[in-house]
Amino acid sequence: MAVSTTTKPSYGQPAFIGGLVMGVLSALPLVSAGNICCCLWVVTGGLVAAYLLQQNQAMPISPADGALPAT
Repeated sequence: MAVSTTTKPSYGQPAFIGGLVMGVLSALPLVSAGNICCCLWVVTGGLVAAYLLQQNQAMPISPADGALPAT
């Protein structure tokens, strides 16, 4: 029986944490002013999610990883 050495990365946890960061920063009254700057917190949430996803993988993530739905 062959054992697979490749595993599918989990996208759910990085997406959840990135969304949580984005939501909290957007909801705070004084900090939400950062959304005036090109939706700064939306971009920050995506960066956090990409960073967390990369920490869980040995190989670099690709742009296609960001286009996949969180499962």
